[in-house]
Amino acid sequence: MAGYGLVSLTSVNVARGTTLDSPGANADLMATVATDKLAVGGSHFCSLVARWTDANNMYLARVEFTTTQTVLLTLRKRVAGTDTSLTSTYTTPYTHAAGRRFWIRFEVSGTTLRARVWPDTHPDPGAWQLTVTDTDLSADAEIGTRTSLSSANTNTLPVTASWSDFQVVSPQRMTVTRSTNGIVKSHASGVSVSLAQPAIAAL
Repeated sequence: MAGYGLVSLTSVNVARGTTLDSPGANADLMATVATDKLAVGGSHFCSLVARWTDANNMYLARVEFTTTQTVLLTLRKRVAGTDTSLTSTYTTPYTHAAGRRFWIRFEVSGTTLRARVWPDTHPDPGAWQLTVTDTDLSADAEIGTRTSLSSANTNTLPVTASWSDFQVVSPQRMTVTRSTNGIVKSHASGVSVSLAQPAIAAL
């Protein structure tokens, strides 16, 4: 499938993660995900992750596709290999179907975690469906996705999850090339830079 990152789940209760360097400890992430089958026996789990230090330490906004095609959302942490739900489960009004894509948005800012989920065919609801505070993980680490099957799952394997549209809403990281117009100004390391939008060009 062109334009999709495919995760082949060939066993139950084994997570598959994909990560990249985070632009900072705080991040606002979005992506779409779908699975190619209805869940049988046990759920499919698809998560956006932030502050991923390793496979045993991270925050997760986890979407669960259940055997009744219900779509559930939880905010979770995994610390020293122990997975803990940080909130009550939010039961969405949406229905899972094979190949039906859902947006997940996950924001981590300081000690505050927020998440929401909605079908790709619907507008962004705007409001966060879950919000919680937690202090266990604070380091600038990695962001990405985590996908797994419940230990009770009895789907014919593999189940394939397709991720797409992954984006970091904020903060954005960019490279600034200095003095290309011949003007040189001193700028200390770590000092913020403001960019004009729209950019100003000399006549």
